[in-house]
Amino acid sequence: MSKSKRFRVRDSDFVKPMGTSPGCDWCVEVARKKRGVAVRDSRNSQGGTLFFTNNEWAVFTNGVKNGEFDAVGPIAKRLKR
Repeated sequence: MSKSKRFRVRDSDFVKPMGTSPGCDWCVEVARKKRGVAVRDSRNSQGGTLFFTNNEWAVFTNGVKNGEFDAVGPIAKRLKR
């Protein structure tokens, strides 16, 4: 049986990443804790929280930095119209 990734996180633990513009429609808040990283929608903080281990978060952020998700941007913009 796998160990749950969930851990205790408070509203005050969450921060918006640097470079987030005011009124951003596609914003997230991130809480970095010893056991991992929690991510939630900044405009709907009660809508649920995603939990990642530190290793999962490192793999994801490296993928972002390396452009693995660049194709998602234009698609998201078209869907928003």
